[in-house]
Amino acid sequence: MESVTGAVTISCGLNYTQSYLRSLNILRCSQDMLRGELNQLTELQKLKESTLVQHFYYKHDMVKVESILNYSFRCKSWLVQALTHKSAIDLRIEKEVKMRLDDYERLEFLGDQILSYLVARHFYLATEQDK
Repeated sequence: MESVTGAVTISCGLNYTQSYLRSLNILRCSQDMLRGELNQLTELQKLKESTLVQHFYYKHDMVKVESILNYSFRCKSWLVQALTHKSAIDLRIEKEVKMRLDDYERLEFLGDQILSYLVARHFYLATEQDK
């Protein structure tokens, strides 16, 4: 299954791979649905924005992090979450904002999968001539 999925991805691209996986009932959502879920996650994250920016972003000078990355996050709370260990989450702030504050672990999982794909793609293409 994995090798066929890899072949479909290499020959047809990621958009077709999504269609292929949907045809096998492995992926059960459309791109529009995925985009909607991503937008919903971003809207929920924006609800935390002012609190996280106030308590973490400026307090820990995360402007420097953005400068080093040469990227300015539109939603600063994503950066705060990406750099927050679970031991650093202050339960008093959670009570104040009446919502759970997240640590970096879910974003790390997502990043791991994206990097795995990119590294696998690189080595697959780089070793094509090594037959």
